[in-house]
Amino acid sequence: MSDIAKKALEQIKEEKISPEPKWKFLLKNWVYWGVFGLTIVLGSLSFSVVFFVIKGSDWDIFPRLNQSFIGFALFILPRFWIIAVFLFLFLAILNFRHTKHGYRLSPSFIVSLSIILSVLIGGLLSYAKVGEYLDNLLFENSPAYEKIAGSHRNVWENPEKGLLGGIVVSLDLEKNKASVVDRKRHIWDVDLQGLEGDAEGLSVNFPARFIGNQTGPFSFSAEEIRPGKIGSPFAPIKLMHPSSDSLKPFPIPPSKK
Repeated sequence: MSDIAKKALEQIKEEKISPEPKWKFLLKNWVYWGVFGLTIVLGSLSFSVVFFVIKGSDWDIFPRLNQSFIGFALFILPRFWIIAVFLFLFLAILNFRHTKHGYRLSPSFIVSLSIILSVLIGGLLSYAKVGEYLDNLLFENSPAYEKIAGSHRNVWENPEKGLLGGIVVSLDLEKNKASVVDRKRHIWDVDLQGLEGDAEGLSVNFPARFIGNQTGPFSFSAEEIRPGKIGSPFAPIKLMHPSSDSLKPFPIPPSKK
């Protein structure tokens, strides 16, 4: 027996070291695999929201905000979700390295595998509108999310720059008039006479986005209409008290006859 082996045995006897049972190693391995799978799923969810924001945002409105395209992109890109993607990728890679055979694989392979899995699953979730649903759910029910990750939607709260979004609460196509309630609970009188197209896509109690000019404190002249909210042209939207902790639904005024 070599001197190293003798010293090791002596140390084991002195410190009374006993081998851990096999089930502990198996449990640790499964825990690492479970956390790896969870972080991949969370990273994929983050990717799906990133895909949704990139695909669903109105990239052609940046001149209205007096910004360059690059400046607008930096403003509207979901930085919160991009950071989340990198965080979950890091945790996934870290946990994969601790699995039974993970240490044998090169770091570049683990990084590539994690990215590919997150992008593929995230793409499928985005196609299934999971990213849109998650973004809608958080935006409509979390004031904190609206502040840190809602720039792609809040951009339509700039009537002074010709961008107005809200719920259509009354519509008179014969008089080319509509009333719209924005997220701050203001009721806007929208003139539809200057439209380049028609207003047939508008529906009462459904959201819409208007491009045009503010003509008064709460009056707006529309030049273009984009029915619906970002990503969902014909989905109803819940209007909330922006400053309410309980986020109770705001009662929509009855349609004008």
